[in-house]
Amino acid sequence: MGNLSCTPSVLDITLDKDKGTWFLNRLDSFSVTSTTLPSFSELKKDFETHFEDFELFWFSKPINQLRDNGLLVL
Repeated sequence: MGNLSCTPSVLDITLDKDKGTWFLNRLDSFSVTSTTLPSFSELKKDFETHFEDFELFWFSKPINQLRDNGLLVL
């Protein structure tokens, strides 16, 4: 996947292309400015319509890196 900017540094994460695309397409829904934030179960259901084992993806090292750097809170 690509880079996510986190001023003043850059955080590099790597995801499988299809899962990365899925994640990027949902990033806007994670924004604090979004009028409705998805629940964990909604994300899981959506993910599992395309892939298997949401928990393995959600608790993977790349997603944990986002969480550890304050870029993802759910």
